[in-house]
Amino acid sequence: MSRIEIIQLGCVLVFLLVAIVGSRVGYSLHLRWYVNSLLRRLGHSKEELTFSFDKMVYAIPLPTNQPELLEAGIEQYRIVEEYDSWVYPQLIGIRVMLRTTKGTDRLVAYISADTLWIPLLEKLLVEGKIDRKTYGKISTYKLMLPSTQSDTLTEAFGQMRKKKFT
Repeated sequence: MSRIEIIQLGCVLVFLLVAIVGSRVGYSLHLRWYVNSLLRRLGHSKEELTFSFDKMVYAIPLPTNQPELLEAGIEQYRIVEEYDSWVYPQLIGIRVMLRTTKGTDRLVAYISADTLWIPLLEKLLVEGKIDRKTYGKISTYKLMLPSTQSDTLTEAFGQMRKKKFT
């Protein structure tokens, strides 16, 4: 290989590295590694990161009697991740969207990483074992998990089905 080919190859590798690190995939991999190693060091696991839906914000009044919401099946609901930018993206929340019969998406609920309440993290924060920044990283990671997104969708769907009017 000539010197120019080596420089070209190096430039391509640097470009690929920056693209991966600055992408959602890179961000996700970094958070997973960071959170898993931190929890392991603190003697906990990601399964202990239970959370509450108390801070989930609904874009529609509950309970609802809107036929479009009551008649929709769970397969019409989906989760949309919300990131703050395209370059070095950070997840800031997830939206529960409903695909209406008219073919448009309707916001049903939203939960942000900032307001996700996780009892274990609260305990670690009070004990001084983590700080607010670390709390934010872990709660962001929790929102990225497919199980959390599935639970969030199921919770929002269930709220649409409640018929308790007072």
